[in-house]
Amino acid sequence: MQQQNYNRRGRGGGGGGSGRRGGGRGGRGRGGGVDPNLPWEDGEVCSLKESFGFIYCADRADEVFFHYSQLSRSDFPSVDHDLQLRQEVTFQIGPSKNNSNLAAYNVRKCAQPIEWEFCEGHETGTRFQGLVEKPSSAPPSNGFLDRGGFGNNNNNTSNSNNGRPGVNHNTNMDGNIRVLMKEDNKDQNNPKEGGEDDDTAEAADLSADGPLIRFVLSDLEGGTTSSNNDRRLPQQPRLFKGDLVEFEIVTDRRTKEKYARKIVLLQSEKERVRLEAEKKMLEQATEEHGVITSLKGEYGFLKSNKRREEVFFHYSTI
Repeated sequence: MQQQNYNRRGRGGGGGGSGRRGGGRGGRGRGGGVDPNLPWEDGEVCSLKESFGFIYCADRADEVFFHYSQLSRSDFPSVDHDLQLRQEVTFQIGPSKNNSNLAAYNVRKCAQPIEWEFCEGHETGTRFQGLVEKPSSAPPSNGFLDRGGFGNNNNNTSNSNNGRPGVNHNTNMDGNIRVLMKEDNKDQNNPKEGGEDDDTAEAADLSADGPLIRFVLSDLEGGTTSSNNDRRLPQQPRLFKGDLVEFEIVTDRRTKEKYARKIVLLQSEKERVRLEAEKKMLEQATEEHGVITSLKGEYGFLKSNKRREEVFFHYSTI
């Protein structure tokens, strides 16, 4: 698995712990009888019960059971005070002793922060362009993205409020973006990179034949780089079908799904349609001459030499 260019992100809340967390201290340690050849994985404690808990896995889309007897005594000398929700841990994973489900053994604290996302096939920070194909059905704020559901944490969980899809994330509410491709090289590994001076003009020469990637509304940044008159974004951050956006692409380590991050609206579909209608109108317009008769705050009126009624004009058309 690629380990370079990982981007650490916070997760949403998981199942909350209930009751006192103190059972099972007797006999804790390495856990006798555990196969030393079991693979090691990383994860985050998402639920704590009386004598056991569950770990939100970093390497698989699953939550695995662990018993307090499998906690490292040196890392967790006191279950009550040293084991916390959102604690990042490393552990061996294998079949549980009572059934065929997986369980965690030899649970220890992570020496390094877990790398939950990585860039695959491009450098970190590379910007791409795409068209929204399916809007996200999640509300724009305080919706299914639980930004802090685990509560307080003091163990390797910086950036915990970045809004990454977490334990309670419903993928059916994800939106989709179709990555724009260069016409001369419609290769999934060579999509259109953003950052040019005239993004919307260059996007018109691209083809929407690239891969389909997911997005969540928490990754929509609260601004736009375009100079259009669409003031929808600052009022209610949402994206709609056909909107032109710029973003970074990351791969989720758990699910291997690709997500758009740091999304910026370049041009809304509503604005594109308006500009297209204005362009057609200008193509069919005739040239006339006249004099300005009045000026207001952002507009005025003029008298044409070819018609009786006054003609409205906006300052943006000058």
